[in-house]
Amino acid sequence: MRVAWYRFTATLGRRRGGYLTIVLLIGLVGGIAMGSVAAARRTQASFATFLASTNPSDLTVQAGAPNLTRELGRLPGVQRVEAADFNVNAYPLGRAGAPAFSAYLPGKAGPVGSINGEYFNQDRVTVTAGRMANPKRADEFVATALAERLLGWHVGQVIPTGVYTNAQTSEPAFGSARVKPHLRLDMRLTGTVVFNDQVVLDEVDRFPALVLFTPALTRPLSAGVIYARYSLKLRGGAGAVPAVEREIIGALPKGSTYSFHVTSVVEGQVDRHGQARGDRPGSVRRHRPARGATARGAGDRAPAPGRKRGS
Repeated sequence: MRVAWYRFTATLGRRRGGYLTIVLLIGLVGGIAMGSVAAARRTQASFATFLASTNPSDLTVQAGAPNLTRELGRLPGVQRVEAADFNVNAYPLGRAGAPAFSAYLPGKAGPVGSINGEYFNQDRVTVTAGRMANPKRADEFVATALAERLLGWHVGQVIPTGVYTNAQTSEPAFGSARVKPHLRLDMRLTGTVVFNDQVVLDEVDRFPALVLFTPALTRPLSAGVIYARYSLKLRGGAGAVPAVEREIIGALPKGSTYSFHVTSVVEGQVDRHGQARGDRPGSVRRHRPARGATARGAGDRAPAPGRKRGS
């Protein structure tokens, strides 16, 4: 001990700069660590506040089947159901009047339409530029910033659009000007929006970037087999999820494809990691095939734009 003390005092003058550097490095590393913890806590709190402001659903099921809004709304554990159709047949029109499928960049950008208020009331999108589309107008829509960039559109732009029925998409000449649109609309992009699950997606899972149409446009088109997202408010909140999942599986038509999305899982991930992380669309999904139903892959946010669907 005496030898060590003697050596320290004898060399202190020459090594003072080195010792000071070590002290500063220790302080810097500690400060960064404390700052990271504080930032994580702020992220956790801000995400919870943001999520609550969007009127989030407790449970979401995506299913390929005829419109199930009424059937799911009758289940004992379900308080309210709002739905969105991920295969809206609304396409920009080319100069010759044919639908421009390529505009949606399969797998990159695609349409979704609110059937009865999803994204407008429940799971509300947040407007970051412009204004929200009027849900009672068929000729207004909004899009994410990424979708706008991919499509080359901007807020305020008017897009000549052809809207087709499911039956029309099955016609041999569909995709040419010979099949006239069920509706032809000059649609205005009114605003840029953020979906409440968008903040928890990584760069790969941000696709397809979405263009959102109003209930006024979508509801009349949601006949036959659709691939829809049904967002449920549960009477028992998050604690009722397992029981309601069983109810839903029992109510699905035989052979339906489906996947579940549990909102509380997202909040749990943020609590554990201090940052927004999650599997698409923002949570872990559970798959429980039953009664001939088929679980869809967790990576499928929506079918590729331009795909035909059953009529």
